[in-house]
Amino acid sequence: MAYQLAFETLQKHTSYQVKLRHRTTVTRTPLWSEWSPLIIVPAELEDKLEVNVTLKQLEGARKVTLMWKPVDHAAAVPSVSYILRDTQTSEGCPCEKEEEIRPTDKTEYTDYVSYSPVNFSVIARNAAGSSPVAVVHIPAEPAPHLKPCNKKLVDAKRNETNHCLEWYKLQDGDLKLVARKTKRDKKLFRKSIKDYVGYIYFEHLCIDEKPKTVQMCVYYKKENVPKIAPQDLLAFNETHNSVTLTWKAIPEDDARGFLTHYNVCSLKINLEKEHIECHTAAASLSEYRVENLTPVTKYNFTVAGVTKAGEGPKATVTLKTQPLNLMKGWLILALVMAFLFIFLLMVCSCTWKKMKKKILVPLPKPPILEFAAHQGKSVHQDMLEENEEVVNEVTLHKLLPKEEKDLEETTMSLNIDIKRTRDDALSLSSTQQALRSSKEEEMTNMEQEDVLALLRYRKGLIFDMKTDEC
Repeated sequence: MAYQLAFETLQKHTSYQVKLRHRTTVTRTPLWSEWSPLIIVPAELEDKLEVNVTLKQLEGARKVTLMWKPVDHAAAVPSVSYILRDTQTSEGCPCEKEEEIRPTDKTEYTDYVSYSPVNFSVIARNAAGSSPVAVVHIPAEPAPHLKPCNKKLVDAKRNETNHCLEWYKLQDGDLKLVARKTKRDKKLFRKSIKDYVGYIYFEHLCIDEKPKTVQMCVYYKKENVPKIAPQDLLAFNETHNSVTLTWKAIPEDDARGFLTHYNVCSLKINLEKEHIECHTAAASLSEYRVENLTPVTKYNFTVAGVTKAGEGPKATVTLKTQPLNLMKGWLILALVMAFLFIFLLMVCSCTWKKMKKKILVPLPKPPILEFAAHQGKSVHQDMLEENEEVVNEVTLHKLLPKEEKDLEETTMSLNIDIKRTRDDALSLSSTQQALRSSKEEEMTNMEQEDVLALLRYRKGLIFDMKTDEC
């Protein structure tokens, strides 16, 4: 015989230890039975689990990690378990009808899912009952560059057992599963498919019990122009010849076809003859910079979505371009002129250095220095050992101003007496005699050629040698 007992005054978030005993009410002196085994009654699980999701992108799949906080200690005694389910896979592969329940006592769970959307449900369970269901929705993998599907894709037959085909309907910015691989679902899909409604086609493979998405595309049974214009068209960052336009993309539910691009056009208002310039922006863009505008001109800018069926409604914004900034133009011109001046100065400097070497005759070395450089140590010692008197003459020519044509020659004689202490040196050495004879021959030749050596003093104590013909 089973008995049921209810307690109404228990506190929340509190666990209890319960044991029972009973006695009969028939006899006058009833006796109590022994106590029952101790039972731990945990607290009730009233709140949903707080689940956090981490996604890692893989090739054709996604690694999903779910983590949640453990329940309170009062609800976890003596034990608690967690139950997970998902709406996409069974044993890691899509298109399986069997639903798998995954119990665990941990607070973390990892699974692999395809690019199609999936929902995970997580509950906690103890001896007192179960918690409310916590649902985690993972949307489909974004694919901004989806291509349109082949029209024959719906009727295509796949015999491979490891392939999974899915059709999702674009609804309220999310995807709703319409059909899967089974023949029944495909027949229902062909009957329920509508015009001007977009469907996302997924094709998956099951490899080592892990899904992999191999194809995604957009399918329209029949296309039409977009139902609405791009929303919230704004113009900003305007200059004298350009402006930036931004807008919100047309929702997929209102596109009514595969959106190929946007038409961005500009129209001058103050001209008698209308002049329209249009540009093309990719369907994935929501911003465009219009260039080559006229300063101080009023424009109407329009943006419209385009499908295979044609152009949809236009969004319009009016703006007047700014006047040309003269100060900025003069500043740019000054910088360009300064750059050209520096460049020409460098070119002229290099050219002058090259021409200077060709025009100006290189300065000869002073003869006295050459003579001193050719004297060796032995010659110097021999001259010191000799007791002789050497007289050298240096002729200096003073250059008068340009008005005077005659040159005034001043000859100075420098007598250098060198007395030697050695008495036995009576004659010059062979080296001195050779130098003296060569010098005398050189002086004789100079006198015969009637050459005037002009010595001019310059900076750095340099003697410049010039020769004037008589």
